[in-house]
Amino acid sequence: MNKYAKETADAIEWPSPRLLCIAGDFTKYDKHAVQQIDRNIELLRYVRFGDDLLLLELVNAVVATDGIEPIDGGGKPKPKYKGKTIADQLTQAGPKLIDLYEALKATLVSFGDDVQVKTLKLYIAFKRIKNFACVEVQAIQDRLLVTVKVDPKR
Repeated sequence: MNKYAKETADAIEWPSPRLLCIAGDFTKYDKHAVQQIDRNIELLRYVRFGDDLLLLELVNAVVATDGIEPIDGGGKPKPKYKGKTIADQLTQAGPKLIDLYEALKATLVSFGDDVQVKTLKLYIAFKRIKNFACVEVQAIQDRLLVTVKVDPKR
Protein backbone atom coordinates (compact mmCIF):
# COMPACT_ATOMS: atom_id res chain seq x y z
CA MET A 1 0.00 0.00 0.00
CA ASN A 2 3.00 2.31 0.45
CA LYS A 3 4.00 1.91 -3.20
CA TYR A 4 0.54 1.74 -4.81
CA ALA A 5 -2.75 3.46 -4.11
CA LYS A 6 -5.20 2.03 -1.56
CA GLU A 7 -7.70 1.25 -4.34
CA THR A 8 -5.10 -0.94 -6.03
CA ALA A 9 -4.42 -2.83 -2.80
CA ASP A 10 -8.16 -3.23 -2.17
CA ALA A 11 -8.62 -4.70 -5.67
CA ILE A 12 -6.16 -7.53 -4.93
CA GLU A 13 -7.75 -10.83 -3.91
CA TRP A 14 -5.63 -11.42 -0.80
CA PRO A 15 -7.37 -14.57 0.56
CA SER A 16 -6.38 -16.66 -2.46
CA PRO A 17 -2.98 -15.55 -3.84
CA ARG A 18 -1.18 -17.65 -6.42
CA LEU A 19 2.42 -18.04 -7.44
CA LEU A 20 3.49 -18.07 -11.09
CA CYS A 21 6.91 -19.63 -11.70
CA ILE A 22 8.22 -18.81 -15.18
CA ALA A 23 11.34 -20.56 -16.50
CA GLY A 24 12.86 -21.99 -19.64
CA ASP A 25 12.08 -25.50 -18.43
CA PHE A 26 11.20 -27.49 -15.30
CA THR A 27 12.40 -30.87 -14.10
CA LYS A 28 10.13 -33.69 -13.01
CA TYR A 29 11.27 -32.90 -9.45
CA ASP A 30 9.97 -29.33 -9.76
CA LYS A 31 6.59 -30.63 -10.90
CA HIS A 32 6.48 -33.18 -8.09
CA ALA A 33 7.43 -30.59 -5.46
CA VAL A 34 4.65 -28.27 -6.59
CA GLN A 35 2.14 -31.12 -6.33
CA GLN A 36 3.15 -31.72 -2.69
CA ILE A 37 2.58 -28.12 -1.60
CA ASP A 38 -1.05 -27.19 -0.89
CA ARG A 39 -0.86 -23.75 -2.48
CA ASN A 40 -1.95 -22.12 -5.75
CA ILE A 41 1.23 -22.57 -7.79
CA GLU A 42 1.54 -22.58 -11.57
CA LEU A 43 4.62 -23.54 -13.57
CA LEU A 44 4.90 -21.72 -16.90
CA ARG A 45 7.53 -22.58 -19.49
CA TYR A 46 8.63 -19.85 -21.87
CA VAL A 47 10.00 -20.25 -25.38
CA ARG A 48 11.36 -17.30 -27.36
CA PHE A 49 10.84 -17.12 -31.11
CA GLY A 50 13.19 -14.50 -32.46
CA ASP A 51 13.36 -11.11 -30.75
CA ASP A 52 9.68 -10.24 -30.71
CA LEU A 53 7.70 -13.41 -29.94
CA LEU A 54 7.35 -15.20 -26.61
CA LEU A 55 5.29 -18.32 -25.89
CA LEU A 56 4.10 -19.07 -22.36
CA GLU A 57 3.02 -22.68 -21.87
CA LEU A 58 1.29 -23.95 -18.74
CA VAL A 59 3.28 -26.95 -17.52
CA ASN A 60 1.64 -27.67 -14.18
CA ALA A 61 -0.97 -26.04 -11.95
CA VAL A 62 -1.95 -26.84 -8.39
CA VAL A 63 -5.08 -25.40 -6.82
CA ALA A 64 -5.00 -25.24 -3.04
CA THR A 65 -7.85 -26.60 -0.98
CA ASP A 66 -9.71 -24.06 1.09
CA GLY A 67 -8.51 -25.36 4.44
CA ILE A 68 -7.46 -21.95 5.75
CA GLU A 69 -9.99 -19.40 6.95
CA PRO A 70 -9.21 -15.88 5.64
CA ILE A 71 -8.25 -13.38 8.32
CA ASP A 72 -9.00 -9.67 8.30
CA GLY A 73 -6.66 -6.94 9.57
CA GLY A 74 -7.68 -7.43 13.22
CA GLY A 75 -6.52 -11.04 13.31
CA LYS A 76 -10.08 -12.36 13.59
CA PRO A 77 -11.59 -14.77 11.10
CA LYS A 78 -13.86 -13.07 8.58
CA PRO A 79 -17.54 -13.82 8.99
CA LYS A 80 -18.72 -16.57 6.69
CA TYR A 81 -20.81 -15.63 3.69
CA LYS A 82 -24.47 -15.86 4.64
CA GLY A 83 -25.88 -16.24 1.12
CA LYS A 84 -25.92 -19.33 -1.06
CA THR A 85 -22.67 -20.68 -2.41
CA ILE A 86 -22.20 -21.83 -5.99
CA ALA A 87 -22.64 -25.44 -4.85
CA ASP A 88 -26.00 -24.54 -3.28
CA GLN A 89 -27.06 -22.71 -6.43
CA LEU A 90 -26.16 -25.67 -8.65
CA THR A 91 -28.07 -28.03 -6.36
CA GLN A 92 -31.22 -25.89 -6.61
CA ALA A 93 -30.95 -25.24 -10.35
CA GLY A 94 -33.41 -26.87 -12.71
CA PRO A 95 -32.44 -29.25 -15.50
CA LYS A 96 -32.61 -26.55 -18.21
CA LEU A 97 -30.26 -24.28 -16.28
CA ILE A 98 -27.86 -27.15 -15.60
CA ASP A 99 -27.86 -28.05 -19.31
CA LEU A 100 -27.20 -24.40 -20.21
CA TYR A 101 -24.32 -24.25 -17.72
CA GLU A 102 -22.81 -27.50 -19.02
CA ALA A 103 -23.00 -26.24 -22.62
CA LEU A 104 -21.37 -22.95 -21.63
CA LYS A 105 -18.67 -24.80 -19.67
CA ALA A 106 -17.93 -27.09 -22.63
CA THR A 107 -17.62 -24.07 -24.93
CA LEU A 108 -15.31 -22.16 -22.57
CA VAL A 109 -13.11 -25.21 -21.93
CA SER A 110 -12.83 -25.81 -25.69
CA PHE A 111 -10.96 -22.50 -26.10
CA GLY A 112 -7.68 -24.31 -25.42
CA ASP A 113 -5.90 -27.07 -23.56
CA ASP A 114 -4.59 -24.55 -21.05
CA VAL A 115 -8.06 -23.44 -19.86
CA GLN A 116 -8.58 -24.18 -16.18
CA VAL A 117 -11.87 -24.30 -14.30
CA LYS A 118 -11.74 -23.16 -10.68
CA THR A 119 -14.82 -23.39 -8.49
CA LEU A 120 -14.79 -20.64 -5.88
CA LYS A 121 -17.32 -19.95 -3.15
CA LEU A 122 -19.63 -17.69 -5.18
CA TYR A 123 -18.72 -18.32 -8.82
CA ILE A 124 -16.84 -20.53 -11.23
CA ALA A 125 -13.77 -19.01 -12.85
CA PHE A 126 -12.43 -19.98 -16.26
CA LYS A 127 -8.83 -18.93 -16.71
CA ARG A 128 -5.67 -19.30 -18.65
CA ILE A 129 -3.10 -17.13 -16.91
CA LYS A 130 -5.85 -14.76 -15.76
CA ASN A 131 -9.61 -15.20 -15.52
CA PHE A 132 -11.32 -14.62 -18.86
CA ALA A 133 -14.83 -15.59 -17.74
CA CYS A 134 -16.67 -15.95 -14.43
CA VAL A 135 -20.02 -17.72 -14.16
CA GLU A 136 -22.57 -17.27 -11.38
CA VAL A 137 -25.57 -19.59 -11.22
CA GLN A 138 -28.72 -17.82 -10.07
CA ALA A 139 -31.14 -20.68 -9.51
CA ILE A 140 -34.06 -18.62 -8.19
CA GLN A 141 -34.03 -16.32 -11.23
CA ASP A 142 -33.31 -19.36 -13.48
CA ARG A 143 -30.34 -17.68 -15.17
CA LEU A 144 -26.58 -17.63 -15.50
CA LEU A 145 -24.63 -14.43 -14.95
CA VAL A 146 -21.50 -14.55 -17.10
CA THR A 147 -18.82 -11.91 -16.68
CA VAL A 148 -16.38 -11.88 -19.60
CA LYS A 149 -13.10 -10.01 -19.75
CA VAL A 150 -12.85 -8.34 -23.17
CA ASP A 151 -10.92 -5.45 -24.63
CA PRO A 152 -13.50 -2.77 -25.53
CA LYS A 153 -11.15 -1.33 -28.19
CA ARG A 154 -11.38 -4.48 -30.32
